[in-house]
Order: sequence, then structure tokens, then C-alpha cells
Amino acid sequence: MLTEVLAPLPVGAALLVSVGWHSTWPGVSGAVWGSLLTVLVAGVPLAWVFHHVRQGRFTDWQVVERHRRIRPLLLVGCCFVAAWGVLLVGEGPAVLGTVLAALTTSLIVTVCVTRFWKISVHTTVCSLAVTTLTCVGGTGALWLTPLVGLVGWTRVRLNLHTLAQTVAGAALGASCATAIFLATARPV
Repeated sequence: MLTEVLAPLPVGAALLVSVGWHSTWPGVSGAVWGSLLTVLVAGVPLAWVFHHVRQGRFTDWQVVERHRRIRPLLLVGCCFVAAWGVLLVGEGPAVLGTVLAALTTSLIVTVCVTRFWKISVHTTVCSLAVTTLTCVGGTGALWLTPLVGLVGWTRVRLNLHTLAQTVAGAALGASCATAIFLATARPV
């Protein structure tokens, strides 16, 4: 159950809505922006994956078979581009653009690594989310850090990843979020 609740799509969706809500954006509320971006970057890929599961092309919605992960990850990337476009055209909160940049960066690295090794996308996104929330909201978000270890433990316990794959994913997520937030010099 934990691996489902802490899967990349629900965690990414919660991240976008939380950061949007935290932003003080005039007009359309930040939470609405976060929700709109969530539909684009999580809802569309999830609907596509469920369609493929129903047709028997994938065994499950988490696409545990490494060789089948590239296409869904590339679709997520296309959805990120669409979300950036919506954010730019609609002049949405800049901090959500920063979150999309961190997610996109981690996605690019994940796609490259996944061709050769099954890095944990679960721990990547969970770690990225905790780091992002800390960058945006301050150290009060650090209480979420044990969730990264918990999601890693579930992935190893279910024999879906090795310890090294979960640790590498966690390191990737934290480093991408940190690098992007430092590069954009967002005051927090």
C-alpha cells in the first residue's frame, strides 16, 4: 500500500499542488495552478498507462519492467513541456516553473540511466519532493525525510529494486532539486 501511495505520480501531484498553494500568486490561486499542472504532468500519463495496462501491454500501472519504462517516461517529458508552455503563456507562479525544471532534470537523468539500470523512480521523486518542499517552505518540511527511506524500503522489500537502486534514486532526486533551486537563486 505504501508503494502505491508514495508512487511518483501521486507524490509529484502533491508536490505541485503544495508548492502552488504555498506560492502567493495574485489572481488565480497557486493551488489552482498546481492542480492544472498536475493534470498535465500526472493525469495524462496515468490515463495513458492505465489504457496500456487494460490492453495487456503493461503488467501494472507502475511499469516495473525496465525495458518498458522508456516510452512512459518520454510521455511524461512531453507533458512537462506542455505544462511549461501553459505556465509561461498563463504567466503562472515562477516557483512552479522551478519545480518543473527540477522534475524535468531528474526525468532526463532517469531516462538515460533506465536504459542500462533500473534506478528507483519512486525514491527519486520522493526525495525531490522533500528537498523541494524544504527549499520552498524552509526546514519545517524536513520531517518528511523519513518518507524517502520508507519508500525505498518498500521497493526493496517488494523485490522491485536493490538497495543501491533506491539510494541512487534518492540521491538523484535531492541533487536535482538542490541544483535547480540554487541555480535559480530563489529566495526562500
